Amino acid sequence: MTQNSSKDQLTRFLLEGQEVRGEFCQLEQTFLDATQYQTLPTPAKMLLGEFLTATSLLAGVLKFEGTLTLQVRGDGPIPLIMSEANHMKNVRGIAKCQPEMDASTLSQMSFKEMMGNAVLTLTMDPEVGQRYQGIVPLEGASLASCLAFYFEQSEQLATKLWLFSESDRCAGLFLQSLPSAQDNADAWQTAVTLAATLSAEESFQLDHQTIITRL
Repeated sequence: MTQNSSKDQLTRFLLEGQEVRGEFCQLEQTFLDATQYQTLPTPAKMLLGEFLTATSLLAGVLKFEGTLTLQVRGDGPIPLIMSEANHMKNVRGIAKCQPEMDASTLSQMSFKEMMGNAVLTLTMDPEVGQRYQGIVPLEGASLASCLAFYFEQSEQLATKLWLFSESDRCAGLFLQSLPSAQDNADAWQTAVTLAATLSAEESFQLDHQTIITRL
């Protein structure tokens, strides 16, 4: 699905003087298009929204021509969830739920409980070059924390993500400390503290320039 509406945008930015880069993403029509033919309980649909947002953010950060895929397979109530984005800003995703699972049951479960015994696989498939696949342990309390752990382990760069999702829209913020900022922990902590004040409602309602200016 192509990010092409006023609420389907991805903006890259650099916090000058702090050596922190970031991206902010909002998906609305893309999210609706990606889920319109899937009959999912609301909590599963919202989790798929987080995956779609995360994939959009990571595809922008990694800056290669090809496809990036996030996938979880496990033995939980949601045994499969997958999202994919490419350098043309096309996004798609799918989630499978156990048939007996309803919204009220899933809403009481944590991220790990919904996934069960599972791992998150991140695959980069460039148009030119070798395919790369990384495995992220599902030890964090959220998809955002699992991905932050992956980047900190694989690139040794402090990384944070905030992912927000409702039944009809999703949004996300990505921050990463640049290699040149390794000796400036205060600047990174300040950026993270300010970013953490972003609420779900603000991420859906505010325009990109307003959010980035506040950072």
